[in-house]
Amino acid sequence: PTKTLSKVANSLAKKRKDGILAVRPNDPLFLDLDVEEVWGIGRSKAAILAQNGIRTIGQFVAAPKEWVQKKLTITGLRTQMELMGHN
Repeated sequence: PTKTLSKVANSLAKKRKDGILAVRPNDPLFLDLDVEEVWGIGRSKAAILAQNGIRTIGQFVAAPKEWVQKKLTITGLRTQMELMGHN
């Protein structure tokens, strides 16, 4: 449903033998991935998240929107929203 979800699924699919993977926003496989796997989360943003105890996509998605926007700007908030399945 979003570009960010597609990129995460593509990255995961390349690591599988069959090369096929469908990712849904609430899929446990997806939520347990390292937040650095997300397209749009660079080293500096990943470091900010890690300093605040956010290491997985699930933790990032669960973080308060206001906090995400304050720490990672509007771009980080958009990434969070796309990971939730919202465009």
